[in-house]
Formats: sequence, structure tokens, C-alpha cells
Amino acid sequence: MNTDIAVNETELYIKLCLDGYGIAQLAEKLVLEHLKEERLIAVLQNWCPLPVTVTLLYPHQRFLSPAIRVFSDWVADLISENQVN
Repeated sequence: MNTDIAVNETELYIKLCLDGYGIAQLAEKLVLEHLKEERLIAVLQNWCPLPVTVTLLYPHQRFLSPAIRVFSDWVADLISENQVN
């Protein structure tokens, strides 16, 4: 049986891989323990997806609302933490 599985929950992707349903592209830091314990193995290690551009759009205002400022700062921090050098 050839079936595609699509989910939008990272933990479910990991569980499916652990249960032998296939492969998934996941951040190494999310599965590091599984890799160390050899419950998962890395494949296609030399392949890397192209970078994705992230753009935050919001209505122009003279003063940025505190909610938008907090959210945009959080997104910027999140992206900078996950940069691959």
C-alpha cells in the first residue's frame, strides 16, 4: 500500500517516524535524543532545503502598537535563534 500522510503537528511527525511510517524533514534539535539513542537515523544528511524568506506585514501606523511590536520582536528572535551557519 502506497499512502501519503500529511500532518501539521511536529510531535506526530516524530511519532510516525518512530513507528516506521516513513521519513520526515525535521529540525535536528527536535530529534537529537532519538538520534543519539538510535531510535531514528539521519538520511540525506548532505541535502538541505533552500532558505525561506519570512515577511511580517501589518498596517502602516505612525506608532506601532505594543502587540505588534512584541510579536515582531518575538518572530525576529525566533528566526535569529534558528539560523543555520
